[in-house]
Amino acid sequence: MAGTPHGRHSIKALASTQVLTGNEIYVSCFKGLEALAVLGVVNRVAYYFGDGGTGTDFHDGASPTTGNAFSVWQVPPAGSRTWSWYFLIQYSEATPFGGLGSGAPARLNASTNGTAMNLGFQSAVAFTSGGVSANPWTEAGGSTNDDGTDAKADPVWAAPAGRTLQVYPKNNNTGESYAASKENCSAVVYKTSNVVTRVHLLMDDDNIGFAADYEDNGVYNTVSMCGAYVPLAGMASSQGPLIFVNDSSNGYFASGTTYGVSAGGVVSPLDDSVRTFRFELRANDRSSTYQPNNQFAVPEYLEVPFPIYVDDVNRGLVGFVDTNFARGTYGLPTNATLDGLSRVSIGPASSADNHTTFPWDGATADPGNPGTTRDGIDF
Repeated sequence: MAGTPHGRHSIKALASTQVLTGNEIYVSCFKGLEALAVLGVVNRVAYYFGDGGTGTDFHDGASPTTGNAFSVWQVPPAGSRTWSWYFLIQYSEATPFGGLGSGAPARLNASTNGTAMNLGFQSAVAFTSGGVSANPWTEAGGSTNDDGTDAKADPVWAAPAGRTLQVYPKNNNTGESYAASKENCSAVVYKTSNVVTRVHLLMDDDNIGFAADYEDNGVYNTVSMCGAYVPLAGMASSQGPLIFVNDSSNGYFASGTTYGVSAGGVVSPLDDSVRTFRFELRANDRSSTYQPNNQFAVPEYLEVPFPIYVDDVNRGLVGFVDTNFARGTYGLPTNATLDGLSRVSIGPASSADNHTTFPWDGATADPGNPGTTRDGIDF
């Protein structure tokens, strides 16, 4: 399931004295995804202008998007992946998150509170009884006008007859807090007040990622990813091996941290259910003693796969994050590029820490440079 890098979209306020709002983050990401739709990386399924919104402009444009706006996107089959998965992004400027109309039901990190600067994310995958990929948005009855007037159904996602459904984050599933309406979004961007911020949206054929630097100071506060993982041989899931992770504590995908509830989930090939999980990187790969690797004539910093361990029922290794998209490393400063500018290091300010690397464009030396406008820049 090797994804082909297609899109990197960077957003930033115009100057250091200006800030981004939830509206500007959402609209810029929407514009970035529209550009990816032209390339066939995603297909837009539905979208809502927001309560009182009249278009897809920023809040101060002629036809603005407004609070509680959402959009739904399909990630179609690509390469060896024969199934589709779907995701929704949404923002809200006030409480309740999602409003009471077309953008409802909705929650952000299991809360009804809207904030000044947020971007919520959900994803879902479903199959028919014959094992064919299905659209869980339309199975639920969500509208597909695709003209800004769409509305959610309740529940937001549903399974085809006779099959199960996986929704991410984890607490939208059977036996969880939001199983009834499946409305909970994970906050891939979250601040209670507006600040100068840089946000990157990264995507290839199989995966989407977000990285948010809330002070635009080279310290990433939140890093998120959703996409197809590579299961161990003999563990192919009938539901499609999908993983979602959102880390707002470390600014990188941390080894030994359990992800789930509002911050992630992985489909277990054993029973097609969404489970909590953890990454377990080898200690030596997270040590200044062994990074960089001094066995090379010129020492090199190694990037290593993220092994995925189910961490609740039937614990065990199920596979690896797609290494074409995300890898772990240690000792590199954030925003550093490597491998001929084809990868970028995202994480804390200190180089003496763990970082996550993502695909880069092969030309832009510093991800802190592109995207000097709220419109964002595709590169």
